[in-house]
Amino acid sequence: MSTYQMTEGTSSFFSQYKAMLARRFIVFKREPRQWFLTVSPFINVLTTFLILYSLFDMSQSEHKKLEMKVMNYIVALMFPYIMNAGYATTSGIYMLMPIEERMKKTKHILKLSGMKTVPYWLGLFTADYMLFLIPTIMFTLLVALSGLQIFGDNLAEFVGGLLGFGFAIIAVTYLLASFFDN
Repeated sequence: MSTYQMTEGTSSFFSQYKAMLARRFIVFKREPRQWFLTVSPFINVLTTFLILYSLFDMSQSEHKKLEMKVMNYIVALMFPYIMNAGYATTSGIYMLMPIEERMKKTKHILKLSGMKTVPYWLGLFTADYMLFLIPTIMFTLLVALSGLQIFGDNLAEFVGGLLGFGFAIIAVTYLLASFFDN
């Protein structure tokens, strides 16, 4: 018996919270477009890295070392913009479930069945934040392994900024979702 089915008839806060988490992951598992959208920020950045680094010869002459150093600075300056553009395309997956449930009246049915508002939104937010952590871990590994000194030397601050960004983008996406009908 799945977690969703086990908590279906109970009304405690934590059982409703767990049911909402399970519900969100079931929806995620059933929709392959959400799988792609989850990793799309990482794919954007990785593709840009590969294109930019392929433009330069990686030989070890003095001139090439200087060229590579300049290239590292260019990539480090472009990295946040490309990453934010990737997350902007991803933010739509956080909007899908609340809008779909409002259109199909599923949220209303859940509310009539006893689902309270706080466990609904908290469970949904927690599940979406867990999905946000997938590209965040990928970015952290990319920065740690690629040798981007600007971010690699300050890896804790970089990760802290990403984690804070996750809270902000998901919360703002939920707010914006209330303005859309479909």
